Amino acid sequence: KLPFLEDENGAPIPDSIIDAIRKTLRGAWSELLKRNLAPTSWGKLTASGIQLMNSVMESAHPIFRLANNGWKLDYL
Repeated sequence: KLPFLEDENGAPIPDSIIDAIRKTLRGAWSELLKRNLAPTSWGKLTASGIQLMNSVMESAHPIFRLANNGWKLDYL
């Protein structure tokens, strides 16, 4: 579960949406690999890698645009 994920009304995100978020995250990671931007750990992700990851996630799942500075993406 990801209790910090809420919709614009503060309601919890359904499991089906969480599954879709995880699928998108795996796809974004594949894109990082393809572009040789994938680090050995998340903490070593470069600024351009973070920008790509956030862009992909926010485009696919607008709920991430509700968080200040993308902090919710940092906790995935």
